[in-house]
Amino acid sequence: GHTIVAPLSSRAPARLAELPEADMLDLWRTALKAQELLEPKHDATATNFAVFDGWSAGQPVPHAHIHVVPRRAGDFAENDEVYNALEHWEPATGSTAQGPGQPPPVAWPADEDRGPRTGDEMAAEAATYRA
Repeated sequence: GHTIVAPLSSRAPARLAELPEADMLDLWRTALKAQELLEPKHDATATNFAVFDGWSAGQPVPHAHIHVVPRRAGDFAENDEVYNALEHWEPATGSTAQGPGQPPPVAWPADEDRGPRTGDEMAAEAATYRA
């Protein structure tokens, strides 16, 4: 259920403050749409929205984005553990085992199968996910 929502833009700004107001509104509207779709799919009763805005805040990649994490009661032993999980999240390689608070495995393409894409190509793909 952990989903990343990023601005649809040919220029990917590193920080939220660098987004034009219209893009900021679109980003948050899309995050809310993701919440609306994710909660019923994962039997969630709540959602965390997480933003790590800048390197010193733990932002792992230099582009603005929002983590949308559907939640259920008891999915973590301590509620705030979700933030530690977000900071250290990466897909489990070859694992299909899942427990509370664990992300599903992701089939990432091999590096040699991933070619460079232009900003326009990435924007076109992102448009298919837009709220």
